[in-house]
Amino acid sequence: MLWDVFCQVVDNYGDAGFCWRLTQELAARGQRVRLWIDDPAPLQWLAGPRVHRDAAIEVLDWQYASNPHAMQVMHAPDVLIEAYGCAIPDAYLSALARLHAGGQRWPVWLNVEYLSAEPYVERMHGLPSPVMAGPAAGQCKTFIYPGFTPATGGLLRERNLAARIAAHDRMAWRRGLLDKADIPLAQAEQGLWVSLFCYEPACLPDWLQQWAAASTPVHLVAAAGRSQRWLRQCWLERFGGGDSTLHTLDTFQRGALTVHCQPFLEQPAFDHMLWSCDLNVVRGEESMVRALWAAVPLLWHIYPQEDHAHEAKLLAWLDRLEIQGAWRTANLTLNGLHDDGAAPELTQVRRWHSHATATARRLHRLPELIDTLMARTRS
Repeated sequence: MLWDVFCQVVDNYGDAGFCWRLTQELAARGQRVRLWIDDPAPLQWLAGPRVHRDAAIEVLDWQYASNPHAMQVMHAPDVLIEAYGCAIPDAYLSALARLHAGGQRWPVWLNVEYLSAEPYVERMHGLPSPVMAGPAAGQCKTFIYPGFTPATGGLLRERNLAARIAAHDRMAWRRGLLDKADIPLAQAEQGLWVSLFCYEPACLPDWLQQWAAASTPVHLVAAAGRSQRWLRQCWLERFGGGDSTLHTLDTFQRGALTVHCQPFLEQPAFDHMLWSCDLNVVRGEESMVRALWAAVPLLWHIYPQEDHAHEAKLLAWLDRLEIQGAWRTANLTLNGLHDDGAAPELTQVRRWHSHATATARRLHRLPELIDTLMARTRS
């Protein structure tokens, strides 16, 4: 079947990251996919050369779908996906309506919504959404809500993910970073390894200071972009040092703390970072799900909203995953909802590990989101 996936990159690239993983997994299941995206630039580093390599995937400019003349020669898909409720251009829908009037079947139309652990997800998943106006009036979409229970659409996961994680050598990955920084390789098996992919949490300066004073080594692996910029700013605020010098360094140290700054990573390399650390600090929904599959403890820095709706969403997520005690407090502190200030430390993270592993095992029993989508094409 031919699938059209529409994606608007709102901010922070999570939309593009999710849609690219979705597109790849559809192609891996023998489907042909056209990814219509309004900002393809993030794919150059999220996907790398693979964005042009797979014959089953075609990346198209959103503006092309907005051009009535270009749409005169469009081939209709079998399945149409609106990612996160983006508004598909009228020119594209008009072309579909014209083909439908000529006898072609209207594609299965699925609106894949944002992930949440809140109760409304189970109520909304699978509901029809009739189109009342515009070129597609009279047609009907179906809401697909990813989620954490069997009554939702499940989570996005590759069929071979568990095997890839099992085959990954986390110590070899760590030794690669240590060797590059000329740090004794024995530290690969020592201390606490933390990945950092966040917004601008107010707690970070205190956490840096506590990790620097720790009794065992702490290795903080910082993702490129906002995480790294905030980290460097917090480092200067707490420890001082020459601004121009710090911003040219990939590795810097203070006491027990070593920071490893990463470039922008393609998705497989980002996964390797998550699989190699003891604790993952992640932001956004797509990276949170990838951190859950890593089966190690995570802290989720949820996207802050002006109306504070993110607070209920975070609490529902913590409740659904049964995250309690110091682990819950660390999540709340990261999100500015608790003023405890204590940085996660090695013995705590080790205690959380069995719960993280059990959670990943339980989530593996949920429906795969791709299976949910494909089942809708047969109903």
